[in-house]
Amino acid sequence: MAAWPPGGLVGDVVRLAPAKSKGAIPDRGSYTPPGRDAALRAGRTRPLPGHTPQPPDADRRGTWAGTTRYQPPVDSGLQLPTLGEPAYTRMPVDERRRQLLELGAELFARHSFGELSMARIAREAGISKALLYHYFPTKQDFFVATLEEAAEEVRRRTEPDPALPPSEALAGSLDAFLGWIEENETAYRKLMESAGTVPEVGALIDGVRDRTSARILDGIGAEADPPPRVRAAVRAWLWFMDGAILDWLDHRDLSRAELRDFLLGSLAGALTAAGWVEFPRPSAPPRPRSPSSRSAPPPSRDR
Repeated sequence: MAAWPPGGLVGDVVRLAPAKSKGAIPDRGSYTPPGRDAALRAGRTRPLPGHTPQPPDADRRGTWAGTTRYQPPVDSGLQLPTLGEPAYTRMPVDERRRQLLELGAELFARHSFGELSMARIAREAGISKALLYHYFPTKQDFFVATLEEAAEEVRRRTEPDPALPPSEALAGSLDAFLGWIEENETAYRKLMESAGTVPEVGALIDGVRDRTSARILDGIGAEADPPPRVRAAVRAWLWFMDGAILDWLDHRDLSRAELRDFLLGSLAGALTAAGWVEFPRPSAPPRPRSPSSRSAPPPSRDR
């Protein structure tokens, strides 16, 4: 077996390698890195949509030597904001708050207080939790603000007409209130459900009842110093009214007008029982008699 020359295999590799001068930089002027364009020219791949292969001598990256630089395609549909222009428009504080309260009315009409979180409310509003907390520090604050907005709407709709007699003015306000409940049945139910579990809701309902009872007492002329029984009769009637309305919503076997007249009659009865006779009973239309009663002769009073 022939022996390796001096230096062995390692020495041959060293001798065959080209000599390098110290500090020299390899000549890469004609170097073109392999890429997708080379594969396209060889027919080994398909071009991407909107892509034009570059010629072999084009240096697309602009590196090393070459005179042709890569120019990315311009997308005419992409509009980038110019320097100095705002990327968004800040919404006024009052407008943002109004939109959040409208969203709260919609959410709390479909969900109870415990079913919603601030994270979900912020997600529904399309804002961050930090921004939501900036307007409403807690969920209770947001819920109460939403209810106060709804209560203000009810107050506007049920404002009595001072030109009408007390009984007619109350009948108009009560009919408007029942109309609001028909439009917001779920919200009214959720409100009644939350009254016993959320203290803020209970306090809000108590405030509405205080204002309503004061309005009724003022209408019957007893606001200044109402007798205790009259005051209790009016406040108790407001609790009775909510119970009757919930029963009406459950069964729907009374018309709105029938429920209104029934509630007005119950208020007149409560005031009469309390010794206040100045409030007149609502005039109800006479009931039609049955055919048998119309054909029968009236009973004789002689004995």
